[in-house]
Amino acid sequence: MKNNDNINRHEILKIFRKYRQLTQQQVADMAKINYRQYQKFESGERDIMNATFELVCRVLDVLDISINKFYKGGYAYLLNENIKKDMNKIKEAILKEEFVVTASYIIPTKRMKKAK
Repeated sequence: MKNNDNINRHEILKIFRKYRQLTQQQVADMAKINYRQYQKFESGERDIMNATFELVCRVLDVLDISINKFYKGGYAYLLNENIKKDMNKIKEAILKEEFVVTASYIIPTKRMKKAK
């Protein structure tokens, strides 16, 4: 990933952690990493994109973040200043996104069952 593709992914980590109502310690424990290491990722002191893919996957899994969207910058909409300052708007944006993603997977599954 190029450096100019950095879209403040550390802020995405923090937004999702707060949305999931977890502490930094809880995320670190569940991802099986050192607390200070997670703190550095979330503060931007250390770029999570420079960590091993396995470690990134563990952190994103704990936060229930799509690996594909995270790597491609698909959560950049959460960094909008109007959304970022208001946890209710964050929750609304994430829930809307989760519903759209979930719905797109449910519809094809139902169609496949009918075809059998």
